[in-house]
Amino acid sequence: DRALVSEFAGTTRDTLEEWLEINGLAVRLADTAGLMQKVANPLDAMGVERAKQTVQAADAYLFILDGTQPPHEEDFAAWKSLKPGRPVIGLVSKSDLGVQLKAKDLAFFSAAVCWLEISSKKRSGFEAVEEKIFAALVGQNTEAGGEQITHVRHKRALETALEALDRSEKAFESRASLELVTLDLKIAIDTLRELIG
Repeated sequence: DRALVSEFAGTTRDTLEEWLEINGLAVRLADTAGLMQKVANPLDAMGVERAKQTVQAADAYLFILDGTQPPHEEDFAAWKSLKPGRPVIGLVSKSDLGVQLKAKDLAFFSAAVCWLEISSKKRSGFEAVEEKIFAALVGQNTEAGGEQITHVRHKRALETALEALDRSEKAFESRASLELVTLDLKIAIDTLRELIG
């Protein structure tokens, strides 16, 4: 219910974003407006510009083709806008209606890591998509094997603890009263205690 949807193309004009956790990794998904070549009005132009900015900033892509019909001009244009060298997971949607796409239809999109069939109506194929997203992102990030911050609350708590530790260290180095040093140490400990229970 976050956005208006319809069977007509071009309904999405704004970029919709949502956070999810995949195997402890915080992932932000962004659904953009189409990257149409011809825009009908200024609102469409603004949506396309936002979509282009989001595409350029992305670490990986979910490239979705309608499985009930062959790719069309906008699909090829959108593919060309992706940044080279970033992982692309190809998704064939509407698999519940019978996939009409053939291997030759996907030849142009050969740089995709893989192609998965999904159905929003039947809620099928999404576990495989999550696995591929995780593999694509962790493959790029050698530090992803460590602990991941998955909630904004955790991030804020860690930032608060770090700031308190910095203040405590500066107070200690400037030979301030130990009460000032320990006050910030206690703030840091209490904040971290909230994270680990």
